[in-house]
Amino acid sequence: MKFLSILFGRCKGGFVEIRPFDSDYNLDFENRSWLPVANKKKIAKTMWALRYGHLFYGVATRTYKGKKKEKGSKEYLREIPALFADLDRSDYRSWEEIKEILTDFPFKPSCIVFSGHGLHVYYFLDPPVEVEENTARIEKILKIIQDKMLKADSTSDCSRVLRVPYSHNIKKPEKPQLTKIRKLKPITYRLEDFEDQYWKLFERDNKRKSNYSQGDRTVHEKDHGKISLSKLDVPARTKRLIRQGKSSDSFKSRSEADMSVICSLLSNGYGEETVKNIFQESPNGIGEKYHEKGDSGKQYLEHSIRSAKEFLSTEAKDKEAQSEQA
Repeated sequence: MKFLSILFGRCKGGFVEIRPFDSDYNLDFENRSWLPVANKKKIAKTMWALRYGHLFYGVATRTYKGKKKEKGSKEYLREIPALFADLDRSDYRSWEEIKEILTDFPFKPSCIVFSGHGLHVYYFLDPPVEVEENTARIEKILKIIQDKMLKADSTSDCSRVLRVPYSHNIKKPEKPQLTKIRKLKPITYRLEDFEDQYWKLFERDNKRKSNYSQGDRTVHEKDHGKISLSKLDVPARTKRLIRQGKSSDSFKSRSEADMSVICSLLSNGYGEETVKNIFQESPNGIGEKYHEKGDSGKQYLEHSIRSAKEFLSTEAKDKEAQSEQA
């Protein structure tokens, strides 16, 4: 109840979406609900009744239109009362590493929730931010926090749902984990605090997107070749793929895993030389297929890089067109 009061206490209205799933992650449509943000007792009671299954809720409040249409996607969001990050334990060497990352981060968490297999970290906003007019701003900051600063799973969509504290994570049914709050303090920030802190990253991101939209086939190179994995400025998932290859994730083929890593490296500012060095230095990880191909490995990798650049260029143009239409 205290968590809900602090998180949603400054919201002007809207609805909290509660989204339950069964053990196989099939959506429980019967118990999915949109409850008035002001009625925190009913929200808490509903969450408590559903706590033994996979139970999620929308951090951003939903609009009345979203409630009527039973939708929780981006166009049906009203306000977002917190920024957040999902830190999966498997993406880090140890819990101690996660603790160090959070300690080094310039903003102290308002709330830390043990999710069963990682942490959900919240940064409460005062005032909450209207989503419709600020979607791009919010998602840019979420991406910076998650991908570049905390190296967390990418959860930068405003409509993201997170696990309800004190519900049960039954990802491993034989060993359910209680989702519980480890820290809760009324620390609040303005959205502008994060923008002021990371304005240089915003500038670099905008410049990169501009280059892609113009069809530029070169990407800013952060270094000129060899780079240590620990210093690589990419999401934790990308690092895991580099170390372990396709076996570390749910890709259907090694080619898909290779493409994911290349796109991640290019979109985070690294160039062809770094991509090639990473594949050359990871014969038992992401470079497995590249090395197996022997003399034709070079051609395979160059083709993959060209395909990744074309994909990113098209993606940037599509986003620019959507932005102009909006």
